[in-house]
Amino acid sequence: MTDGDPPKKDPHQSDDDLRRQAQDYVALEAVETLSKADKERILEWRSKSDRHERAYQQAVEAWQRVVAGTARLQAGSQPNPAQERNLASLTTRRGLIFGASGTIAGIAAFQGAVALGILPGLDALLADYATKVGEQSTVSLEPGIDVALDAGTILDRIGPQSVNLTAGAAVFTVGARPGVERFAVMAGPATITARKAVFEIHHANEAVDIACIEGEASIAAVETRTLAAGQKTRCWRDRVEDPVSVAPDRIALWRDGFLVVQDKTLSEVIADLNRHRRGRIILIDRSVANRRIGGTFNLRQPNALLPLLLSLISLPHRELPGGIVLVG
Repeated sequence: MTDGDPPKKDPHQSDDDLRRQAQDYVALEAVETLSKADKERILEWRSKSDRHERAYQQAVEAWQRVVAGTARLQAGSQPNPAQERNLASLTTRRGLIFGASGTIAGIAAFQGAVALGILPGLDALLADYATKVGEQSTVSLEPGIDVALDAGTILDRIGPQSVNLTAGAAVFTVGARPGVERFAVMAGPATITARKAVFEIHHANEAVDIACIEGEASIAAVETRTLAAGQKTRCWRDRVEDPVSVAPDRIALWRDGFLVVQDKTLSEVIADLNRHRRGRIILIDRSVANRRIGGTFNLRQPNALLPLLLSLISLPHRELPGGIVLVG
């Protein structure tokens, strides 16, 4: 923030964007060297709307829960089992994050570690299920409900038959179960329900992509849609695209180690690559954010992801230490 004013945001930006920005500001406030001007900018941001202030207060509460959970783990008490792995990850890196008193002192280092994919962010720390950069995992929520999580994915339990996918991508396998009508997944602006189906949900910036591999999935958003096997759609906050056909064996190829890009925006592709590659690709020239590109990335060769991207876009770039790359 000391390098200039923060970039202007769309006044109608999503709740996810507000949450992430609020978390950044809360982390920055924990640094005692913040200037008066920096603090005034944060106050100005908070005062923009009730949504801004609410996001800020939620970020403060999230930090407090992380600190409290880690303190319990250090004291030897049992944390929430769903958060134990991430809290343990923080504790084993105590020299990076914690001072001798056990409080957060190296917050700037923590934020840098999150940006580089070394540590999970706040959302991931507090999630029931979360994968790290480059990590994929499969979890069984209960008999008949299995979920394959792509890298950088965050999933929370809401109830016995419902979850919230807040980041990344996942494939849900829902089997028919006696006495259970439907399983529900909340994802951004949409709620997807199914009784017996296999479907993928993928966060794509401000939208959510949904594709049905087997069975049938229902979508409730600003409009309703029903997807049959071999159909996909994209949900925005103000509209839902008409379903189009897609070969089921071309859905969620990340499970086979490939990210297949077909007519996606540059900003979407960079967001996906950042979930699979340590470091950070940052698009400086936002005027090219919506440029459409295509290609196939081998996720099992993370060092080859950046060279292929650069060959597709022909934009200037600058590589910095820690895997940070400025594009545009």
